[in-house]
Amino acid sequence: MACVLFEYESAIKTPAGVAYRARACGSELDDGTWQGWIEYLPPKGGRVLLSPRETLQANKPDLTHWAVGLTPVYLEGALGRALFRLSTTSRVMTRHRKTLGADIHRNHRHT
Repeated sequence: MACVLFEYESAIKTPAGVAYRARACGSELDDGTWQGWIEYLPPKGGRVLLSPRETLQANKPDLTHWAVGLTPVYLEGALGRALFRLSTTSRVMTRHRKTLGADIHRNHRHT
């Protein structure tokens, strides 16, 4: 189960000036190691952005130590990775919907 390890006080801004609250999160994997990522909460609700996995640590205390030591510069970079991940996922889903729609249209004509 995922947990919040640390919440950062300073807002992290996108290049467009949108400020997000950042928090480090983690979860234990099947082999007992812990993975960590950053969540970005938008200012007025809406979609939470997630970075890809940022680290893999031997245990939860080590993961918490990693989270506490992150700098604003690191958090800005992770926000960039989260935004890139979001844009990539959106493009893939759009492509998938277009392909799925074409397949449904072709199959519908043959029935």
